Amino acid sequence: AESGDLIAIGLDTSPIPILPGAPNIPARQGKHDSEFNLGGGKAPVFHKGFKGGNIGEGIEIEAVSLEADFSVDAIVMPFSNQVAYAGILGNHPGLNSHEGFVIQQDGIKQNEFTFGYGNGRRWLPGVRFKLSENRWSYIAIVVKNSRIKFYKNGNFETGAETGDSIKNSLMPISIGNWDDKDRPFN
Repeated sequence: AESGDLIAIGLDTSPIPILPGAPNIPARQGKHDSEFNLGGGKAPVFHKGFKGGNIGEGIEIEAVSLEADFSVDAIVMPFSNQVAYAGILGNHPGLNSHEGFVIQQDGIKQNEFTFGYGNGRRWLPGVRFKLSENRWSYIAIVVKNSRIKFYKNGNFETGAETGDSIKNSLMPISIGNWDDKDRPFN
């Protein structure tokens, strides 16, 4: 809401979730730039994972410029086996390092994830959180006044003071991987 309040609505889980207004889930993995939801009435992007252990590239969409206050949300279901630093979503490290944001696995800690962003000089303090394997979770990350708030399924879970605002990255946003294509989120 414009007042800064976070409004959450409980949704029933579905094996194939479809968000309101989404015509359908893309039938294949690849570039779906026209389907990224940037508030222009376009349908959201769905990354459907890597079946059978096949490593995929994920989906890339064009870079976006974020304000100092921004939010990121996603519906995710991690499978049990992830590679180190498996990337859910992000556009780091940026062209000049320490730029952009990322939601990724915390090293090799299976299904323990981090969210953070850089200010152009260093990576700022972020938040850590767990997601249940083989279970849908709605995650929302709100950055306001240099403070991160992390919500899972509508409930506040953790927060962190960053001390600075994001330095935008000119790199494309990757869904389900990262720039070098060696951190696939499963």
